[in-house]
Amino acid sequence: MHLDDCFQLGVITKTHGTKGDVQVWIDSDDPGHYKNLESVLLLINNELVPFFLEHWSLNGKKAIARFDEVRSLDAADKLAGIEVYLPESSLPELTEGQYFFHNLVGLEAVEDGKVLGTISNILNFPGHDVLAIDCQGKEVLVPISDDIIKAVDLKAKSVTLQLPPGLLDIYLDS
Repeated sequence: MHLDDCFQLGVITKTHGTKGDVQVWIDSDDPGHYKNLESVLLLINNELVPFFLEHWSLNGKKAIARFDEVRSLDAADKLAGIEVYLPESSLPELTEGQYFFHNLVGLEAVEDGKVLGTISNILNFPGHDVLAIDCQGKEVLVPISDDIIKAVDLKAKSVTLQLPPGLLDIYLDS
């Protein structure tokens, strides 16, 4: 399986207990959709490696996982910071006009018909998710909100924005 065919479900944050369990932070608005997983893909040395789950329990945006192959605290500790992926086919169905945040990465950010730059990342900050836009060689951070994101056109690969006055100036005036 290729990385392009997958989405990042979350990241292993730390060990849990002493028998090889790990805690996984789930990056989803609806973690419950992923309550019955049998396996996940871990990004190790830029390769997706399948790991089968012996145990997976959700508590909000956190999961406790026990992998068949991991049986010690030392082995689990080596997984801290590893990204967890699933195939795109595992995503829930969306209705018209809905999108997943990861679908925005690589799209052009447009305001008033002018291309500002390319969305390079989605950052999760406490209280707000943020678009990171590569604009004139600088990273511009734009809060994700309905007041700012006016339209998403996945076919045209563009996101239409209405930025607050002066936001670009903060980043581009130097």
